[in-house]
Amino acid sequence: MLVLVGVNSTVVWNTVLATLAGIIAAAFAFGASATLLVRFLRRPSEQLKAGDQRSLASSVTEPA
Repeated sequence: MLVLVGVNSTVVWNTVLATLAGIIAAAFAFGASATLLVRFLRRPSEQLKAGDQRSLASSVTEPA
């Protein structure tokens, strides 16, 4: 009986650690994608403030 409790504890902790690792990886991915999205959305307005007269369509298609 004690062996089954030990195995059950190991399985539960393994599941908890795997879930925690997945949550941390998802948080990093969300942070990176949110940063890129904010930069992309703010880029045209910053270019227009700086006096750049290119259209929004050309700023999207041209590399930085």
